[in-house]
Amino acid sequence: MRVAATRTYWDSVVETWPTSAAGARLREYSDSVNRALLARWLPPRAGRLLKTDLFDEAVGAGLYPSLRERADEVVGVDLSTASVAAARRRYPELTGEVADVRSLSFESGSFDVVVSNSTLDHFESLEDIAQGIRELERVLVPGGILVISLDNPLNPLVALRNRLPFGWLHGARLVPYRVGATCGPRRLRGLLHRAGLEVTAETAIMHVPRVLVAGFGLPGLLGPGERLARTPVRYLTGQFVAARAVKR
Repeated sequence: MRVAATRTYWDSVVETWPTSAAGARLREYSDSVNRALLARWLPPRAGRLLKTDLFDEAVGAGLYPSLRERADEVVGVDLSTASVAAARRRYPELTGEVADVRSLSFESGSFDVVVSNSTLDHFESLEDIAQGIRELERVLVPGGILVISLDNPLNPLVALRNRLPFGWLHGARLVPYRVGATCGPRRLRGLLHRAGLEVTAETAIMHVPRVLVAGFGLPGLLGPGERLARTPVRYLTGQFVAARAVKR
């Protein structure tokens, strides 16, 4: 899908995003798991931080409130004009820019930290993912930190979802928007290494199936569910693979 068409598509997703109790539970689940991961993997304080996706902040609380506590400046980019506008309405102090993460306008070495949660897994090919990673490496300072997550293709439910027709899944209200290419932990590690980044930590996150969170909430299961990240089956149960990498 071309950039203009992709922007139009995501604008329509944001502008028509439904409000529901189930959706709110899913957003809070995602935000809480990502906040916990960033608390472990990010330094207590950073200078300038880039977040590569503002969809979370456009349709919910997102990660910005926790990120701004850890950085002197938080900059957010998104391909969708509607996402950037909605995120800035929610957080007027946020610096937001409409941009394709594969081709950023920032100078090399502009950021101390980059947070890229489930952004590159909406592109069409692995080469798009590789290009995005190279660009994120470029804008990091030497020694800068990248925290990245992608859909986990080793999770059977994610693998099945990615093989079924999107129109059917969307019509059945099982998938709210299009997903794209992704890769497992081994290939992600290789892409990061070839881009000039050394992986210092990796895991899988979000281990409670979304249908249970959306339908029942099940707050008591979220803590025990995320403890599966410390077990040998983590890449079978986690919905996302995540890595922390440092620029060489």
